[in-house]
Amino acid sequence: MNTQTIRRVRLAQLIKDHYDGSQARFVEVTGENQGEVSALLRDKSFGEKKARKIELKCKLPHGWLDLPIETSSAADRVQLTPAETIPAGRWMEITGVAQGKPDGLLNIKPCPPGEDDWSIYSFSLDPGAYSLRIRGDSLRPRLKHAEYLIAEPNNTAMPGDDVIVKRADGQELIKELLWIRDDEIYLGSINNGCPPLTLQQAEVDYIHRISAIVTRSSPLLRRDSKEAVKM
Repeated sequence: MNTQTIRRVRLAQLIKDHYDGSQARFVEVTGENQGEVSALLRDKSFGEKKARKIELKCKLPHGWLDLPIETSSAADRVQLTPAETIPAGRWMEITGVAQGKPDGLLNIKPCPPGEDDWSIYSFSLDPGAYSLRIRGDSLRPRLKHAEYLIAEPNNTAMPGDDVIVKRADGQELIKELLWIRDDEIYLGSINNGCPPLTLQQAEVDYIHRISAIVTRSSPLLRRDSKEAVKM
């Protein structure tokens, strides 16, 4: 069994044992992209950088995903319990609707009548976390129409994270954060529709990390009264 196969088996084991077998819950807690996680479990190249990143997010020992399968029982008991990896969740209202454009620009508006009674179950530890419903298909393949995202204003985005960026001129964008160096922020397109964008830090009002993308059929969604959501 080669290293990449071991990583796939170990990731599947991790999701099964500590996230109730739910990719959606794993994605919600770690902020990984659900499509990429599914691909990693199938046939996508599972490299060293990605393996170490998942271990760090899950509070696993360095190299845990590479341990031979026959030694897994001892390794599973090291620094990993459900209480450590799965925070208590809460229902939160859908904050608004985000209409994407091919160039990555976002038009965020309050939820219209008929869409303002949906709520989403979030495991985010950020008390300022908010959720948006995606409208339109210009952000495919990363984000599809009627999917939802959860953004965290108070958690620092890392290179490789999808982010919502608000420029000082008021424009909002959804991008992949590639790197921040000195006074420059380098952003990539999430739909391959436009070239990378470099901004000066002085041009940016905020960067909010996208911690989860939730599909329209997810059990983490429900339609309910606002009174129930605020409990």
